[in-house]
Amino acid sequence: MSELITNFPELLNGILHSVIYFVMGILILIIGGKVFDFITPYDLKHELSENDNVAVGVTQAGFYIALGIIIHATVSGDSYFYAEDKSLAAIFIKDMILTVSYFIIGLIALSLGRFILNKTMAFSIDKEIVEDKNIAVGLLEASFYITIALVIHASFS
Repeated sequence: MSELITNFPELLNGILHSVIYFVMGILILIIGGKVFDFITPYDLKHELSENDNVAVGVTQAGFYIALGIIIHATVSGDSYFYAEDKSLAAIFIKDMILTVSYFIIGLIALSLGRFILNKTMAFSIDKEIVEDKNIAVGLLEASFYITIALVIHASFS
């Protein structure tokens, strides 16, 4: 029992750390969703809710999975949050800057990846996804996002 009491501040610090990264992850997913909506030439809300376009949903799911992989890369790497030679505030700020930097790099890479995929395919990805509701092309784009995220994750590790 006394060990629990002596380790209680460390436990609270770990819980706080987890809550902060959870909130940060949710914010990153929300911002990432807005970026995805911006980089696609079609209206996501209309395609998903009114047209019941599964291909768009698959593509968007791939983008969110990719963001999750990138977020994982940021929080699973070395953290300076528990270093004893620095103030907790300085360490926290450094970790947040690192997380936001990885997120921005990831969004740029995913956006460029979408542009490159659209330019290199022999057909219009947007037409196939929006007009033809081609789930196979939605899977192609989703897997492309996930692959980019895995490469980013490996480079951050």
